[in-house]
This record gives sequence, structure tokens and C-alpha cells, in this order.
Amino acid sequence: MIKKIQNRFLANYILMFMISTMIGLFAFMLLGFANDVLSKTLIKNNFTAESLMRDDFRSIDTTSVIENGGGVQVIDSNYDVVFSAGLNTILKNKLTPAEFTDFLIMSKSIGVPYSYNIKYNPKEQFWLVVTFPTSIRIDFAIVHNKDYASVDTQEVTGFIVEGA
Repeated sequence: MIKKIQNRFLANYILMFMISTMIGLFAFMLLGFANDVLSKTLIKNNFTAESLMRDDFRSIDTTSVIENGGGVQVIDSNYDVVFSAGLNTILKNKLTPAEFTDFLIMSKSIGVPYSYNIKYNPKEQFWLVVTFPTSIRIDFAIVHNKDYASVDTQEVTGFIVEGA
């Protein structure tokens, strides 16, 4: 009798684990699909620094960015903001290398209320920064480096499996 109950509990546990895993995978796929659809409609993805980049920053057409509530800044190799149009979150005309480094690091941080897209022009040696206010931002990512076997891989994998 006890053996039958144990077997039933084990079967129910395995069944619930499989159902939960399938629900999780379905939710992950649905979120991936929604992200793909949404990313194609977001203004910030339509006006990237790469798509706006020109060798002469004075010839960059910023009207679409400004009309959609964004801004464009150009920072030269001396960390001077040599051009600014529209939304400007840098708030300085001259940056130190440390301030610019902090800005680059902060631009991709979680919880930043702005979306930054930054591109460097190696020929003319300037950075083009395109900024849009964030309407909503969900930061979630699982990152795995296939090219490098970390000493923590087994421990982290075990932790994730245990948590599921």
C-alpha cells in the first residue's frame, strides 16, 4: 500500500514537472515571438545610430528622431559634444574620459529611463548617440558563452535545475 502511494506521488511529481517545463517553454517562445513583433514597431529600432551615421555629422538628418521625441548627439575624440539636437541627456558640452566611459556603461544598464543607440565612426573619429525615452522596458536575459567552459558551469546548471 505504501509503495503504491510512493509510486503515485513520484508519477504525479514527474507529470507536474513535465507540464511545468512545457508551460515555461511555451511562455518563453511566446515572449520571444512578442518581442520580435514589438521590436519591429518600436521607434528606437527604426532610427538607429548605424542607420543615421554619415561621415560628415552635419549631413545627418535628425528630423525624424526629433519628431518622435528623441535626440541626437555627436561626441568627438576629445569628448566634446560638437552637435546636439532634440532630447539631450548628456547635459554637458565637454566630458572627461571617465565620464564618457561611465556614460557608455550606464547606457546599457537595467533601469535606465532612456534607450541609447551608440555608433563610432572610425574614419572621422566621433560617436553618434541616438536617444529615445523608454516607454516600458523589460530586462531579462539568459546568456551562455558557448566558446568558453567556465569552472562555474556545473554549479550554475545544478542551481537552475534545482530551482525548477
